[in-house]
Amino acid sequence: MDINKYIGKFLLKNKYCSLPGLGVFDLKKEGAQANASSETISAPVYKITFTPVGSIDDTFASFIATAENVSISNASNNIKEYCKNVKEELAKSGKYDIEFLGRFSLSNNKIIFHQSDDLDMGVEPAPLAPLVEKLKAPETPANKPDYSYPPARTQRDIPILKIAVPIVLVVLLAVGAYFGYDYYQKNKDVTPVEATIPEPAPVQVDTLATTIVPDSLHRADSTNAATDTAMQAASNSAAQTTPQAASFYKVAILSFENEAGANGKATKLKKYGNDASVVSNNGRFFVVINASSNDTTKLVDSLRRFFNPRGQVFIMK
Repeated sequence: MDINKYIGKFLLKNKYCSLPGLGVFDLKKEGAQANASSETISAPVYKITFTPVGSIDDTFASFIATAENVSISNASNNIKEYCKNVKEELAKSGKYDIEFLGRFSLSNNKIIFHQSDDLDMGVEPAPLAPLVEKLKAPETPANKPDYSYPPARTQRDIPILKIAVPIVLVVLLAVGAYFGYDYYQKNKDVTPVEATIPEPAPVQVDTLATTIVPDSLHRADSTNAATDTAMQAASNSAAQTTPQAASFYKVAILSFENEAGANGKATKLKKYGNDASVVSNNGRFFVVINASSNDTTKLVDSLRRFFNPRGQVFIMK
């Protein structure tokens, strides 16, 4: 790893370079100077000073590690080895050259740095133009009237986009709010989706009243055919004259996936005078109307037309 080539680059970037155990370089720039006696201007120059007092600084090691794509500790070890070699060379030959920067030498066991002439940015002194006294501006009489006009007021153009864009956004928000509210009003009372539970077979209701024959009418003597014929006639007559009794049924008119929705609908139906309740079956909740009828088919059709024209209405067992 060549440490010499990184010293100059680091100096130009950071204006200093610390070499542990060897010393510290400082880079300073002296500006151009005018020499009135010779009527010339000297060019700016860079000067490197060296202090033979080392310091601990990992900035130079980090700079080399980034350039060489190695670890900082690896770069630090190479810098220490470089400083050791410089001291050994100075002790052996009394000098050590750093390419393009200068060279080290020993004087009374003290390390001295001599800057290379290649770093001198100075050129031949430039001729200095003769100093000419500035002409004084003509004085304006204090009493002279001022006929000048004030600067015209510039009219600021108002950008159209800055006004049009907010207006368009407000209009779009208003339109969206209107359609959202309209959609909500149309769908808030929509009948919930009915369960696709197959309608059970209607319950067969015996519409004929059963006639109970008193025990007193029975006869032990089965040979009396006339008595049996009379009892049979009496039974048929009673069956024809007895009115048909109506039966009560639980008719499921609506189905919900959650109990809260079913209870809400049942409560609403109760307010309208319906005998409604909620029955749970196989994980679903059914709104049931309790009604009586002699004809279950007519009862189911009537409740379907009134409460759930598009869904399933059936009698629950």
